[in-house]
Amino acid sequence: MTLMVRSANARQNVIAEAHARLRIMRKETEVVAGIWTAGSVERPGPEPADNAGRGTGE
Repeated sequence: MTLMVRSANARQNVIAEAHARLRIMRKETEVVAGIWTAGSVERPGPEPADNAGRGTGE
């Protein structure tokens, strides 16, 4: 009986540690995604004014 309780406890500890690691990884991913969406990575902006009227159907 004691062996069964110890193995169940060890299994719960492994699961709890895996959850904690996933939570940390998820937070790190959110931080990286937040930095990207904040504009640290160059993204295309509006077209320059000299292209006005070209290719817009006007």
